[in-house]
Amino acid sequence: MLLKKIFITLCFLLSAALSVFAQESTTFDLGEIIVSKSRDGGLVGISDTEITAQEMEARNAQTVEQALDFSSGTRLTIGQKNEPQVMIRGFNQDKVLILLDGIPIASPYYGYVDLSQIPAESISKIKVIKGAASSLYGANAMAGVINIVSKKPGDKPFFEITNSFAEHNTRGHILSYATKHKGTSLWISSSQRVSDGFRLSSDFQPSQNENGGYRDNSDYEKNALSLKLGLERFEGHNLAAFFNLIDNEKGIPAHASSNPRYWRFTEWKRRMFAIADEFSLTDALSLKMRLFYDKYDNTLKSYDDASYTTQTQPSSWTSIYDEYSIGGSVYFYLNPTERHSPKAAINFKKDVHKEQDDSGDPWETYEIHTYSFGLEDNIRLNDKLNLCLGASIDVFDQKKNSEGQKGDSIESLNPVFIAKYSLSPETLIFSSVAKKTHFPSMNQLYSATSGNPNLSEQSNINYEFGVKRDYKSKATIKLTYFYNNVEDLIERASKNDPYLNISEAVFEGFEASLDSKLAEQLASRLSYTMLYARDKNPALLGRTEDEISLVPEHKADFELQYLRDCGFLFSILGSYHGKRYYYDGSNNRQKLGGYFVFNARVSQKFFKDWEASVYLENIFDRNYQEEDGYPQPGRTVSFSIKTRF
Repeated sequence: MLLKKIFITLCFLLSAALSVFAQESTTFDLGEIIVSKSRDGGLVGISDTEITAQEMEARNAQTVEQALDFSSGTRLTIGQKNEPQVMIRGFNQDKVLILLDGIPIASPYYGYVDLSQIPAESISKIKVIKGAASSLYGANAMAGVINIVSKKPGDKPFFEITNSFAEHNTRGHILSYATKHKGTSLWISSSQRVSDGFRLSSDFQPSQNENGGYRDNSDYEKNALSLKLGLERFEGHNLAAFFNLIDNEKGIPAHASSNPRYWRFTEWKRRMFAIADEFSLTDALSLKMRLFYDKYDNTLKSYDDASYTTQTQPSSWTSIYDEYSIGGSVYFYLNPTERHSPKAAINFKKDVHKEQDDSGDPWETYEIHTYSFGLEDNIRLNDKLNLCLGASIDVFDQKKNSEGQKGDSIESLNPVFIAKYSLSPETLIFSSVAKKTHFPSMNQLYSATSGNPNLSEQSNINYEFGVKRDYKSKATIKLTYFYNNVEDLIERASKNDPYLNISEAVFEGFEASLDSKLAEQLASRLSYTMLYARDKNPALLGRTEDEISLVPEHKADFELQYLRDCGFLFSILGSYHGKRYYYDGSNNRQKLGGYFVFNARVSQKFFKDWEASVYLENIFDRNYQEEDGYPQPGRTVSFSIKTRF
């Protein structure tokens, strides 16, 4: 592959050219939309979480979805397409707005992106907004927002190489380089990860389509390149251009016990180019602008049998997706006064999807435009009370379907109200009410098996109330109650049934978290989520039970870290997921049992610029599955060594 050659060339050139420097990198501030400042009251909800690069490393997160695991209110599932889905408070990922440096990223057809294809080495932090999101973020934020913010160079250059190894020919190689000189900065990151597949738990019982040991067709090869050029040398401007390239392929394990599908992604490519700038238009008005082009090329093949070599049967095919998104955003920030911090935003995205169902079939083309116009003001009433008032008008315009016809346009008004009150310097009360909508995806509208062109938008009125209490930097307690009342939620009874707007659904629950510093070198985090997710009119889907699929009522996470001055770090993570219900191909309710998984990481720095680590995943070799028929990895041990120059 081209990325292999690029990776090897970069390693050689940079190794030869660089002197020894200390590592330093910072957050790419152009990648943020809302930056909390004391003068404008901020817009950070009590339930919002932020996962830093250091936390990702402690979790041994190689990709974005792994970084989001073990977090309060979020849940990771992996099913039939071997694509992880990050759920927020019971909502599927296609209801969540995913941003990369403020840019919406999603397959135009399905409305979500496979986060396991996005590497973590270039990420500075991930912001997860689970309640009321700012009106500036744009459309389709019904269930929340995940903004992935990348790194940028600090004042000192650095060069870093990481190599990792695990069983079954699993290995990873990462190269990162950053430099800054006279207002010009450069970030380069390249990685390659390959594996022949993961090992199942020793408790797994051989079944019809899986004999145990290493999971059949679970191999992958992932290659990534990230470039960022910053130009701060122009007076009054903070200009940056960035390019991301992902070139992957992977197997898709078949259902372990029934109806096997012999599928592989022989190509999964994503290319994104974007430019961003921040500047002052007048003394009172500053602007932040982005333009982007996000391109996807995917080839999914269905084979005759488990050899994954021939395509002679009528059931075999080669499906090709050629799709892209192009768009931009402009944010207006008025200089805050003593009481007000007004802001506005214009967001636009054009989604185009072209597909060929099988080799030789005609190409089908779909096009949708999405607009959002948002206003917001953070109001500081006094030293204790801050309010946020906002609203957006979101527009969904179906420009073209496979017959070249134009579909309906949809407009939606989405107000937001947030209040923050400081009972004391240590105690904060937070409450919010917000209406958010989510438009149907192309797949839901136009799929040959499940499409329904008469779908309307889904709307959610979100209520949240929380309390945060700090105890002299030793501990922080957060308690949050949330209630989501969803009208016209889009669901389907089974994979071959049409999508429908079910009349009403409720996602209600409670979150609690405790972050504490037990000693100078010992810190812990505990969190618990209780979630009640129900379809209030299950008869529309031909059901008598009201449970929403694959949503556990109980989830708990914990993390313990022990860090010594000598560079020794020990961390252990655990996650409990309660029982879940799902509906089989006959629309009958089935149950999946709960499970508890533990991971651990040990690392030690040596020779000043070197670090070695060992990571254990699923320590007790638990045999579990997120979705029926798709068992997850058993005990896995990996080793890595990192050096910085």
